[in-house]
Amino acid sequence: VTCKYKCIVRIIASYPWLAEDFRSPNFPHVYRIRFTLEDSTARIHAYLYGEDG
Repeated sequence: VTCKYKCIVRIIASYPWLAEDFRSPNFPHVYRIRFTLEDSTARIHAYLYGEDG
């Protein structure tokens, strides 16, 4: 790694926002959530996936 960046971001939204809805309806052992992250220059959507097992 030749360079590292540090940035302060905030989570401005998450979907789904209820914990019991994190499980995917099509795949019963897959959990997913979408975050909307924002800093002073941009807004991005980040996806977080996990599996039981």
